[in-house]
Amino acid sequence: MADLDLQEMKMFAKWYGTPGLVNNRDFWSDCLAAYLDKSVTLPMCDEPAEREALLALVKCPPGECGDCCRYDKVAITQKEYEALKANTQQTIRVLSDDKGNLFLDSRNGCQFLKNNICVIYSFRPAVCRSFPIVTPKVVVDTDGTQIKQIQMRIKCPAALEALRTVFTRVCSTGKLMLLPDLSLIPVYENGNGVLGRI
Repeated sequence: MADLDLQEMKMFAKWYGTPGLVNNRDFWSDCLAAYLDKSVTLPMCDEPAEREALLALVKCPPGECGDCCRYDKVAITQKEYEALKANTQQTIRVLSDDKGNLFLDSRNGCQFLKNNICVIYSFRPAVCRSFPIVTPKVVVDTDGTQIKQIQMRIKCPAALEALRTVFTRVCSTGKLMLLPDLSLIPVYENGNGVLGRI
């Protein structure tokens, strides 16, 4: 179990011991509040096919939300900056850090978000294309091998629903159980045929 903040500890205390969390709609409603704008590690390796499968689960109709575009700054490459300059008529507000990295200045919302619709969608930066997937988490397997796992930022109901779908699929085998901190633990069948925690 990871270190939990106060809101996550309250979530854990409220839901600990409740069977079948993965299918409990009230639990998932609470998750949106408890894990909003936080990254959750998924039981998926950080590979292109897995990323693509996860992004396909995020059903986000244009104009409905736009929450994913509300960050202070968005990392872009020099090539992406040049593409933005070539394909837009507006002045592009950028920031840079002491290492020369470029960022779109989004302190008042993304400058390319109009009525919750991305006006540069077809040539948006890579970080926008992959959102809500964020930097992978490196974990160590039981044999000492390092594995990169997908992390997803919970920014909106669509991202949470994709997360719920992933955990539902993983838990459907009956071999894993979801805990209130969105971690998984193995289950086993005891002598009475009852599933329990190891």
